[in-house]
Amino acid sequence: VLLDGGGTSYSYAVEWVRQESNLEPPREEVTGMTDHEAVTLITCSGAWNSAISEYDQRTVVRAVRTEAPGTA
Repeated sequence: VLLDGGGTSYSYAVEWVRQESNLEPPREEVTGMTDHEAVTLITCSGAWNSAISEYDQRTVVRAVRTEAPGTA
């Protein structure tokens, strides 16, 4: 559940989770528009690469809205 600043809650369910290379830009499927209400979370993962001061993987999670907004 996510809450906005006004106290409205939004429920989401995970649609997919995947590991991707952090050595290439994210694909359009990750950063582009969806045809439904969704939240995409991107975080670092994998091994630390000291040569580039970054992790070599990213974890991407897509969640889709499951209910109409409510109040918390």
